[in-house]
Amino acid sequence: MSKGLEVQGRQPKFFLHDVRDVERLNPSSGWLPVHEQIVEAISMYGSELEIVPRGSPVPENMDGVFIGKHTRLQMSNCWNLKKAYIPNYFYFDRTGYAGWAEMAHNQSLFAAAMQVDASTAEHFFECLYDETVRSNLSKEIQSTEPFYPPPRPFVFLPLQLSFDSVMQLSRVDHFSFYEALRDWTAGVGLCLVLKPHPFANEGVVFGRICESTAQILSDAMNHDHVYTTTTSIHAIIPLCEAVICINSGVGFEGLIHGKPVITAGHSDYHWASHQISSVDELAGIDNWRQPLLSKLDNKKFLYFFLSKYLIDLRNSMMIHQCIARAINEFQALV
Repeated sequence: MSKGLEVQGRQPKFFLHDVRDVERLNPSSGWLPVHEQIVEAISMYGSELEIVPRGSPVPENMDGVFIGKHTRLQMSNCWNLKKAYIPNYFYFDRTGYAGWAEMAHNQSLFAAAMQVDASTAEHFFECLYDETVRSNLSKEIQSTEPFYPPPRPFVFLPLQLSFDSVMQLSRVDHFSFYEALRDWTAGVGLCLVLKPHPFANEGVVFGRICESTAQILSDAMNHDHVYTTTTSIHAIIPLCEAVICINSGVGFEGLIHGKPVITAGHSDYHWASHQISSVDELAGIDNWRQPLLSKLDNKKFLYFFLSKYLIDLRNSMMIHQCIARAINEFQALV
């Protein structure tokens, strides 16, 4: 039991959502490796484990610990497991993921991030930059095609799927936000670059039509200052004035680039982004072309978020510590 934290007292029974068949056939999705490591960690603590089908609800009168996948359960002894914004990182969270995650509403976590040692943050950031930006790595596979920027300065709007769960946390309508941003950029002499969500293949994803994506792409063809691209975000972001989104994971990646990030929806990286409820509020930002945090504070935030808050799949110790924490919190409640 040396890998994790010390635990004492009665071991709870664990209930863990299973991995879907398609995820077993595609280990690179990340779900199978994290599932196997969680199973191993639970077994090392000697706890009983029941694997339940993905989507199964929390058992009634549960006397144990439930780990749900892609869930946002906010119940005692329930934990939420979800892929994070970049490969190898997962949430193991008490309240959910993205804007529902503990990081999104617990100011003490942000305060702890700002206490990170400067040299530690700098070193971590150099490694992070190498493994993401310089390696053209993102949550989804990125194109290697060159990016040809517009003739004038531009802002970057990564489009999201209107039916993505995180869009429930948007403070604006998807198409209306694009419309307002389209008109604002025209009025201030900027161009607007759009990138459709990688799964929104011509507006259709998993048999569902993302109507707002189709509507936005259709409208963009009628405006000379609006451009659409499918090239890598790591080619686009370095050249933009700012990343403007609702709460896309690309906004988080904009922080890795050190760019100003503006968000119109609640997220767990809002501590490092300018937040707006409408495009009109851009005029109220003292300097939207500047990041909200200083370069060092931004690096501290990234270090804390990825190294102390999320699970790094490559560090099995972190998963063992999460299981130990779940056991200790269960025992504190019984």
